Amino acid sequence: MTTPVINGSRPAAPRDEHVSRRSWQWLRRPFALTVTLIAAFFVALTAGAVFLPLATGPDEPGHYVHAAAVVRGQAADLTPTVPAAIDNLHRFAGCLAFHPEVTAVCQDEQSVEDPLAPVVSDTAAGLYNPVFYAWTGIGSLLDQSESGLYYARILSALVTATIFGWAASYLIRTARSRWAPISLFVVCAPLVLYIGSVLNPSAWEIAGAFAVVVSAWGILGARHPDRSWSEAHSLLAIAGAVMIVSRGLSPVLFALLILMVVILAGWKRVAAVLRRWPTWAVVGVVSVVGAASLLWVAVNGTNYVGIERPATLLDGIRAIPVFYADTFGQLSMMYGSLGWLDVPPPQPLVIMWVIAVGAFAFVGFAGSQASGRFAIALAAAVCVLLPGVVAGIQWSGLDWQGRYTFPLVAGLLAVSAVSVDEVFARDRALPAEIGRRLEAVGTWAAVAVTAIGYVWMLVLVAKRYLMGYGASLFSPPTWLPPVPPVVLGVLSVGGFAAFGAIVLLAVWSGRVNLAADDRREAAPVESTTA
Repeated sequence: MTTPVINGSRPAAPRDEHVSRRSWQWLRRPFALTVTLIAAFFVALTAGAVFLPLATGPDEPGHYVHAAAVVRGQAADLTPTVPAAIDNLHRFAGCLAFHPEVTAVCQDEQSVEDPLAPVVSDTAAGLYNPVFYAWTGIGSLLDQSESGLYYARILSALVTATIFGWAASYLIRTARSRWAPISLFVVCAPLVLYIGSVLNPSAWEIAGAFAVVVSAWGILGARHPDRSWSEAHSLLAIAGAVMIVSRGLSPVLFALLILMVVILAGWKRVAAVLRRWPTWAVVGVVSVVGAASLLWVAVNGTNYVGIERPATLLDGIRAIPVFYADTFGQLSMMYGSLGWLDVPPPQPLVIMWVIAVGAFAFVGFAGSQASGRFAIALAAAVCVLLPGVVAGIQWSGLDWQGRYTFPLVAGLLAVSAVSVDEVFARDRALPAEIGRRLEAVGTWAAVAVTAIGYVWMLVLVAKRYLMGYGASLFSPPTWLPPVPPVVLGVLSVGGFAAFGAIVLLAVWSGRVNLAADDRREAAPVESTTA
C-alpha cells in the first residue's frame, strides 16, 4: 500500500519508527560502519594476542625470529643473528608445545642471563616473503626482550582486522539481500580468531581471500561499472596485495579466486569492466606485487624444514591418498585445532561447522544461475582437491595444515554469498514468505554455530594454558597473562560479540544499504508464468 501524498510531501513516520531509524543512523555512514567493525574485530584479536602465552602460535618462534632478522637487514637467512631473548622463544615453545597438560608457567624457568646478547638463531621461515615480517618485526625493535612478540602480534592483528572489517562493511553495504552477510558468521571459525591473534601470515591470507572475492565482485559484478575509482578498487588493490605477499602459494590462490569471480560475473560484464581505466590500475598493482612475490620464490626457493619430499613426481602422485586418509583431522585443523595442535576441537563443533559451510554453499549453488553454479562448483572442487594434490606432490601427503586450506574455504563462502545475492534480491525469485524464513533461519543458525563454537573453544584454550588441558575447570591457575584473564575474556567476547551484533543490526535493523534497496526495486523481475 502506497503512503498518500499530501501537499507534495509524505506524512511524517510514526515516532517509534523515527526514533529507531535515528538511533542507528550512524550505521548508514560507510566510514563509521567500517571503522566500528574494524575496531570491534581488532579488540577481539588483541585480547587474544595478550592472553595467549608467548610462542604458542603454530611455528611462532620461527616466524618471530625471521621478523626480527628482516628488520635488522637479514632477509632470506636461515641462521640470522638476533638478540638472545628473541632466540630464547624456541625454548619457550619447547617446554609446552604438544604437552597440553603443561601450563605456560614452565616458561618462567627459561629466561636468559643477557637478553640483548647477539646470538646465531635459526628459523624455518627464513625464506618466506619478507613483507609480513618487515611490518611485524617492528615489535622486536620496540621491545628486544621476549615480550616484543606481543607488539608483533598486535601489529599483525591490526592489518588482519582492517582487511576483514573493511570487507565485512563493504559486503553489508552492497549486498542486495540479507543472505550474503550471513557468510560473515560462517567464515569466523575459531581458527580465524586464533590465527589472527598470534604471529602467523595465514591470518593475512585468510582475511585477504574473503576481501578479494567481495571487492572483485563489486567491480566485475556491477551492472553499471564505475568509470572512476571506487571503494571496491581500493579494497581489491590493498587486500589483493596483502594476500599475495602473505605466503608462497598465495599468488596462485589469488589467481584462482579471481577466476571464480570472473566465471560468476560472465564474460560480458568482465569485458565492460575491462574498458575502464580503474580496472587496469588495480590489475597493475596486483600484477607488480604478484610478480615480485613470484620472483622472491624463484630466487630464494622454498624451505620445508622436517618435511620429507617425494623423490619423484610419480611418488608424489601416489602420496596424494595419504592426505585424504586423515580427512577429519584436516577438517578439525581447518575449524580450529589450536595451539601446537594440542587444543583439539570437540567433534560436535567440527561437524556443525562443516554442515554450516556445506549448507551455505548448497543454497548458493541451488539458487544461482548457471555461471554461479559453475563458480561455486569450481570453488568447492579447489577446496577439496588442491590441498591433497599439493600436499602429495610436495610433502608426501603429510604435514599440510588446515590453515593453509582455509583461504579457499573463505573464498567458497564469499563466492556462494555474492552469487545468490542478486537472485534473492528479486521479489519473485522465491516466494516472499519462504525467502524471509530462509534468511531468518540461516542467520540465526549461523550465529548459533559461531557463538557456541567460539565460547566453547575459548574456555578450552583458557583452561589449557591456565590450569592444563586435563585439569578441572575450577582448579586454581598456575600461570597468568600480563593482564587479568577476566579483563581479557571480557574484551575478547565483547569485541567479537560487538562485531556480530553490528552486522546483525546493520542488516536487519539499520537498513544500511539504501542504494541496494533502490536497485532491488528497480531490478527486473523474472516472470513466473509460462
